[in-house]
Amino acid sequence: MEHLFIAGVLGHFIGDYWLQSESMAINKSKSHIICCIHCLVYTAAVTVMVCGASKVPLPNMWIFSTIVFVTHYVADRWCLIEKFTKLFGARNLHKYIDDMQGEVFNPMHIVRGGFTTLVYAVNDNLFHILVIYFAIYRYNVFNL
Repeated sequence: MEHLFIAGVLGHFIGDYWLQSESMAINKSKSHIICCIHCLVYTAAVTVMVCGASKVPLPNMWIFSTIVFVTHYVADRWCLIEKFTKLFGARNLHKYIDDMQGEVFNPMHIVRGGFTTLVYAVNDNLFHILVIYFAIYRYNVFNL
């Protein structure tokens, strides 16, 4: 059964990195249409990978696909990971960028900026991967 989760994680990276254009990444929080297109592409990548690993016919994947699409859309459109990091006082990329406006360049800015970006990416990936995990195992959409 682990193969379903591995396939979902691979689908996540394909949909969120390989198939997401720079324009989508920048504008998905500003436009419902762009976010919807990104989430459809993302959901297709995850669904196709999990479907191939599960041998469940593609038309029967609608519950799984709906869970993946809706949670991805909400998280990306309204920057939930950004809000989550603010809520818990973790490193926040937008706050870091705002704080650096007008600052004299210091090499440590690169280190802090890179680490802040890494914290954001880890939280974002963790959220999406946990959704895939719970959709497969906790909500038992495949009747495992």
